[in-house]
Amino acid sequence: MQTPYSCCVAKKPAPAPEPAPISRQERIVAYMFAAILGLSIIALFALFIGGPKATGNVWSAVALVPFLGFPIAILLLIALVVLNIVRRGRAAKVAGK
Repeated sequence: MQTPYSCCVAKKPAPAPEPAPISRQERIVAYMFAAILGLSIIALFALFIGGPKATGNVWSAVALVPFLGFPIAILLLIALVVLNIVRRGRAAKVAGK
């Protein structure tokens, strides 16, 4: 005997494929990104707190950290996205075979 909704009821969805493990390279780039971004933000706040009267060699070095840190962090973020895209592409190829 057929159930009244046997033609219209959806079947169980296919299980989602296992995500590929995160590589060591991705983890290192992610930690570098977080560390450089964090240091740059801390240095920027230190400059705000120090104000315009903050002079000397130490403050020059502190001012240089965000100046170089933010562009490096953006480059690391782009590298992280590229590594992620490559990893997912390889995982899709393996799953498609």
